[in-house]
Amino acid sequence: LLEGASPAGDVSAGAAEVGAESKEAAVAATRTFGWASSAWALPCIYLAVGPGVCGHTVLNLCLSYMDPLLITLLLLFEPAVSALIGWWMGVSDVPGLWTFAGGPVTLAGCILAVVAGRRREK
Repeated sequence: LLEGASPAGDVSAGAAEVGAESKEAAVAATRTFGWASSAWALPCIYLAVGPGVCGHTVLNLCLSYMDPLLITLLLLFEPAVSALIGWWMGVSDVPGLWTFAGGPVTLAGCILAVVAGRRREK
């Protein structure tokens, strides 16, 4: 986390020790825009430009070279792959049972869609 910025859970836990005025600040931090501070500006800009703009530009470029169905189906794997990367990097827990159960189901559905799409083309 950035210095001076903390998630609402940390603010709430610390507020119990400090007093009523800090509790009010903790409650304000959990509201809709309580996170909006200058400490979060750079990470928010990075997330908008990096994965947002650049990621979608690369996907649009891939449409020139690959089947749109395949690209669409590959996007279904984003949540499962993200969970595994988060676990691997140590920023989240081991993915839950539903992640491991849903992965093979998604893979099977993607395989069926690609095979059916190729049969339809012939």
